[in-house]
Amino acid sequence: MNKNMEQFLEHNKKIEMLHSASGLLNWDQNVNMPPDGIKSRSDTLSLLHSISYDMFISEKTQKLLDGLENEFDSLSEPEKAMVIEAKRDYLRTKAVPKETFEKMIKLRVMAQQSWQKARQENDFSIFSGDLKEIVSLTKEVGEIYREKIYPELDNGYEALMSNFEPGMKSERLKEIIAELQPFLTDMLSKIKKGNKPDESLLAGKYPKNIQLELSKFALEKFGYNFKAGRMDLSTHPFTTGYAPGDVRITTRVSEDDFSDCFYSSLHEGGHAIYEQGLPEEYIWTPLHSAASFGIHESQSRLWENNVGRSKQFIEFIHPHLKEYFPGKFNCSTEELYRSINTVKPSMIRTEADEVTYNLHIMLRFEIEIALFEGSITVDELPSVWNQLMEKYLGIKPATDSEGVLQDVHWSWGMFGYFPSYMLGNLYAAQIFSAICEETPETYDNIRDGEFGKLKSWLNKNIHSTGKLYTPDVLIRKTTGKELSTKFFMDYIDKKYSGIYEL
Repeated sequence: MNKNMEQFLEHNKKIEMLHSASGLLNWDQNVNMPPDGIKSRSDTLSLLHSISYDMFISEKTQKLLDGLENEFDSLSEPEKAMVIEAKRDYLRTKAVPKETFEKMIKLRVMAQQSWQKARQENDFSIFSGDLKEIVSLTKEVGEIYREKIYPELDNGYEALMSNFEPGMKSERLKEIIAELQPFLTDMLSKIKKGNKPDESLLAGKYPKNIQLELSKFALEKFGYNFKAGRMDLSTHPFTTGYAPGDVRITTRVSEDDFSDCFYSSLHEGGHAIYEQGLPEEYIWTPLHSAASFGIHESQSRLWENNVGRSKQFIEFIHPHLKEYFPGKFNCSTEELYRSINTVKPSMIRTEADEVTYNLHIMLRFEIEIALFEGSITVDELPSVWNQLMEKYLGIKPATDSEGVLQDVHWSWGMFGYFPSYMLGNLYAAQIFSAICEETPETYDNIRDGEFGKLKSWLNKNIHSTGKLYTPDVLIRKTTGKELSTKFFMDYIDKKYSGIYEL
């Protein structure tokens, strides 16, 4: 390794460590912090971000990157990828005025609190003022990105989306939606006429502590290392990683519904297994990260759905459910499998079944595009949300909390992020299809509660490359094909035609 690269990595390590400290404070804010701590926490986070910001856009960073670009041809493939990724982040960070950056950090902290309060009190107006500022500032940042970094893109929204899913454009998403929406709508229509599962099989009271024990059992079987992680409670489940030795997840519990906690935990566990599987040699470098947010989401959806809601997994977990919850689940495994995979339009995205989930994302994508084009305002969001819920899912929220206030993402200013969820479902289906083709015994292993080979395949083909490849390159390398809706639609059609006897 040459001297410039060594100096750059040492400089970058300090910046990444500051990000890690900020992440830990964010985790604490969502898990442990008392409400009255918000002002001091906002100031502390703003200071940490300001220090890392100054270090990253410093003359030292520019000189190191310029030197590495001059030596680019002599660098290894990972080193080249580090330079490309760091230079893109450098330009993106430097493009935003420091005062705008600091304002956004403080605003996000305050907006998270107002969102939580608005959701608890079911009153969008409590959050709307902060959200107006978030939208205005995020639009400004998006236009800066488009003008200075992504001049080839059509608008600021696409520039923001590129932060989460490099290379993805609005037109491509609209093409995907044009393929998916009629298929899902038609499937939903057929399912409504099919042989319905017995949902009452899951009814009952499930003690909070037992639900958490069950979730921990399943995550340990999957391969989540609790010596390098932990599970806590939060309003909105999330995963955060500071290093391979410290990757934390949160979940939530409803004592009326064991599946909420269980599948939220499997979902976040999929994210955490990815984080724990990132290559240690890339730690504190620009490559110690997922290929994209959509690829990250593919790992959570794969473990939650392709594995966790498969018939084979239900065969494995059924006797354990009886042990954890005596007197419950006295039904056949087939009945339990069908009940867990019930399809029914629901208000909450995170509780949506596999057939309707992407419709929730289409709704959010349409809203975000309209917000950034100026065809709707923040004050109109509750009514627009309700209208689109009827359009996409045929139902209408009774409250703001089960409608426009259900997601935390807008309080974080994460516009352009939601499409990653839909892409994650597509990536997951395509990746899992490739796994089953290469390892035909995959479903037998799941039935036997053996997940080591599956995790090893993902570690080798997805996790171990970190951010070395862009998502389109990674999906071609791992599946041999370009991203396609075919794998997801085939998976949904086969699975739910069988469950509903279509």
